[in-house]
Amino acid sequence: GQLAQYKAEQKARQQLAEETVGTQNAYSRRLTDDDIDDYMQVGERRHVRDTKQRIIDSGESPILTKVEEISAFIRNAFRRNIQKTVKAYGRVNNRLANAVKSATKGEVNIDDYYLELDADKIAHMSDHIGHDKDIRNIPLTEKQLEQLPEYIDFYDDLIDVIRRKDGSVRLMLGKKINGHSIIVETVSKGRMSLHPVTAYQIDSSDYLKYYKTRAIDRSSTSRSENTDT
Repeated sequence: GQLAQYKAEQKARQQLAEETVGTQNAYSRRLTDDDIDDYMQVGERRHVRDTKQRIIDSGESPILTKVEEISAFIRNAFRRNIQKTVKAYGRVNNRLANAVKSATKGEVNIDDYYLELDADKIAHMSDHIGHDKDIRNIPLTEKQLEQLPEYIDFYDDLIDVIRRKDGSVRLMLGKKINGHSIIVETVSKGRMSLHPVTAYQIDSSDYLKYYKTRAIDRSSTSRSENTDT
């Protein structure tokens, strides 16, 4: 039943990763119920762990273990049917962790970090782009947002790693699809996890002009940023 379905989904995702990138190390491991205990203990601050506990106390799981659960969470967040909720769905893959480590000469380590989805951040992604001064940036559709985990798994370029004054780390990833490119920005701060804070699409010609040349997959160094969010 459910176990067989879960294994089939995991196998399909792993096959996609191998076909797309050519290595299992590029595939972000999805979670199972066995990860809950560890996830509950992760987080530098007590309030982070308390927030996770409140999810369990409400009768829900703090993690998303199925493809349809991940899609439904993103869809409902986009429609603002859920608020003030953060759930984990996977762990950072070796490819991304190694690229970040290389770009920062080992100073930023996200090995085995959890991947999370923040409902409020997803809901406001289109708001952020709508007020963006850069008219090249176009909001993602609901269907595109449902593919956020895949954009992160199978990114084409690590554009930037920004170490910020408040101790957080912002990553900018690029993914090229069908004549346009998707930019996903993720942040790590205090939760030992990454979560997307904004995502938008841009014409691939503009991507090549404004972003591709900045990509640091080729071992250039990251930069620091003093501005807090």
